[in-house]
Amino acid sequence: MSPGHNTLAVRVIVAGVLLPALFSCAPDNDQRRIRLSGGESVQPATADTSTSIYLEPASRRAVAVFFFQNRTGDYDLDWLQQGLTEMFVRSLSQSQRLSVLGTERLYELTERLGGDSTARDIDMDMAAVFARKANLEAYLSGNITKTGDSLCITVQLHEADSGTVLREETAEGAGLEQLFSMVDHLSGVMKEELTLSFDDTQSQSRHLSLSEESPSIEAWQHYVNGVQLINRFRQSAAYESLRKAVEIDSNFVLAYISLLRISITRRDNDNSARWMSKLMALRDQASLREKYEIDVFKSRLDGDPGRTMEVSQAWLEEYPNDIDPIQNIGNIFWSLHKRDEAVRYYKRILSLDPTYAAAYNILGYIFAEQGNFQDAHAILDRYRVMEPDEPNPYDSNAEIFLREGTLNKAEDFYRASLARDSSFSYSLAGLAQVDIARGDYENALDIYLQRFLPLVSDRANKAAAYRQIALLQWRLGDYALALSSLEKLAEYNDNLLEVQLLREEIDPKVNDAATRRAYWERQYDEVMRMAGTVPIALNLLIRISLDYGVRLDETAAAVLDMLENKPDYLAVTGRFLPAILCMRAGLWEEHGEPLRPFFSEFLTLLDRTEDLPINYRGWSIYRYYNEFARDNPGPYIDEYRSAIDFCQKKELQRSEMVFRTYLADLYYKIGEEDKARKQLQRCGVPEEERWLFAGPYDNRNGFNKTFSPETVRPGRGTVPWLVRSDDCREGYIDLQKRFPESGWSVAYGMTVIKASRATEAQFRLGSNEAVKVFLNGRAVWKNNIFRDSIFDNDIINVHLEKGLNFVLVKVCNIYGPWGYYFRVTDKSGDGLKDIVFLSPAEGRER
Repeated sequence: MSPGHNTLAVRVIVAGVLLPALFSCAPDNDQRRIRLSGGESVQPATADTSTSIYLEPASRRAVAVFFFQNRTGDYDLDWLQQGLTEMFVRSLSQSQRLSVLGTERLYELTERLGGDSTARDIDMDMAAVFARKANLEAYLSGNITKTGDSLCITVQLHEADSGTVLREETAEGAGLEQLFSMVDHLSGVMKEELTLSFDDTQSQSRHLSLSEESPSIEAWQHYVNGVQLINRFRQSAAYESLRKAVEIDSNFVLAYISLLRISITRRDNDNSARWMSKLMALRDQASLREKYEIDVFKSRLDGDPGRTMEVSQAWLEEYPNDIDPIQNIGNIFWSLHKRDEAVRYYKRILSLDPTYAAAYNILGYIFAEQGNFQDAHAILDRYRVMEPDEPNPYDSNAEIFLREGTLNKAEDFYRASLARDSSFSYSLAGLAQVDIARGDYENALDIYLQRFLPLVSDRANKAAAYRQIALLQWRLGDYALALSSLEKLAEYNDNLLEVQLLREEIDPKVNDAATRRAYWERQYDEVMRMAGTVPIALNLLIRISLDYGVRLDETAAAVLDMLENKPDYLAVTGRFLPAILCMRAGLWEEHGEPLRPFFSEFLTLLDRTEDLPINYRGWSIYRYYNEFARDNPGPYIDEYRSAIDFCQKKELQRSEMVFRTYLADLYYKIGEEDKARKQLQRCGVPEEERWLFAGPYDNRNGFNKTFSPETVRPGRGTVPWLVRSDDCREGYIDLQKRFPESGWSVAYGMTVIKASRATEAQFRLGSNEAVKVFLNGRAVWKNNIFRDSIFDNDIINVHLEKGLNFVLVKVCNIYGPWGYYFRVTDKSGDGLKDIVFLSPAEGRER
């Protein structure tokens, strides 16, 4: 199961870590977690422990803190079993010399080894096995006892392989009032013991005491309960417990971090902003590691992936064995389609913790995105052997089989997942996807209505269910029911634009441009009212005016006012839309100057994020700009040239290709076709005249069904090939414009590559949605996935024969945008010099 589990219910843009308004991302470590079924005195007393075993000097130590045993006989102190563990983990983690296993992994590994993660007694044999599997050098165990009013905490430091006690330390105090000072003292002793071989002058950062984190025992108790509930996948209950913690202590940084993480996971924008604001106000009170966490959250919510990378790299320098920053960086590379780099960072995680199941899961998806299905299944099988009783590895394997179009195996693995957990909603949705791929819409609808919808309670899954239900009812011709389901979707989905675009697809009354414009005219005042407080409503307002020409002047004036009063209201890339709005409303000369820097700011953002325009939303937003530029190409040709120079200097190769395709489009507009062809040749993009098209075909089992363009010899036969134009020549083949029947449809594009010699090449493409690519009649790529088109999303290594090579691209669509990008390059992404593109008709003649 992937971070953005690619069902029809979720349109995946980019996994992960980028600008929410521009990207489909998850601002936290958002791959979905692997689911498994003041001045007190302290009296220290040290017990001498004789042993000949010592920890060898090392640059970093990997340690864990096991759950404590409550030997007081007081059940009211049971919370300290995990509470003390959390406190010791938090204290030890402040040392850059120590890599401390968090309690989430402690739960997971203990349960994997067949133990009870909250057991009162610790099996030390199992502890040693645990330590070896987690690559630990040492671990701490301990207990709490009580004599009269005095509370006693005992901690033992163990050598990992043998479990031998290296040191035992005890602290005693007058009850819970002295709990923090006892833990601070004991953790300080253990840190000193663990770091004796180190020169601790490396970092001068101050270590915070537990009472500085929060002086309230009651607040800590609610925080510990919240963390425990998170580890048991009870987020709603955890959220309430954490809220109680911050109500008691309004400066409790750790609790706010957990609240923010849950809010982001829930896509609760209001509370995410609320907790983020509070954390920024408390940042100076946080530990060094907590500051890194806060800064990463801030950069993600600000939509600054470059800053996320910078903070994560600095975090990693301070804490080289901390998995969180490694994962952050891996996710950024993954989101930028730098999959080889992402693999390297995830393998680094596994070198630190070979039992980290999430890393195997993510690697499986990255390999699948590279078209390496064999390795994807192999690494997911390793995960499955490691977790034979858990549903997730079966679910993930099933999804990869679904991507391949191997539907029977996908169904088998989804059912194997559900056999291990019948409430595993992701696999239920997966089964529905298998039925949809087969064309069994009635059964898929039944799964969503009867099994999936009653099982889920959170807003995101409710929205996913109603989105899918509406699409299936539409497909079955039940328009009234489909529109009713859209109303339910609107209750759970904050994305008004998505709901209304679906309505335009489904509602037979909204079937032409005039009707759609009239609809948005009626909705305009309500959207304007919301735009002042809801960012996504502002985006919708702009899109209404840009797409339908509705009240351009009013929208432009409102946006200008918002930008003036709230200069940080929109991210850098967000300024594209209001700038274009002013252009179209004729307000550029009067109001354009404050927006003029947006182009240079965009280029600066390119430098920070390396390849921003490859993302669908970055690309599509820029298309608005290019549509305006096409009306007056001259000055924008110079801008594109400057952008190309910038990208070349910064070695932003794919971004350079984006600007070259737009430059080619402008050259075509002014009649300089030779210059346009040179730009496309540099990119490896065929001229649109070199494509012929066939379709549309009905998309019932369309991905696996063989239609006539696949059955005849390339370039031969009686396929009714068509010459179709989308009136824009920037490299995107817009099938929706070419075929009015775009919903639940399949179409083909064919072109010919003439190579002067046999050569190795790459096909680089992006598609909306599922795609197959054939070269000389043989399938060289397949990806049965519901997604948006992204420039260079798929990269396929191919062999071109000398002479003519026939390329057939098959794209399946369900609803909305429909099309693809295609280019032929060397391994660096530059167009090949020794090939030319021909139309299939020209190929037959030669």
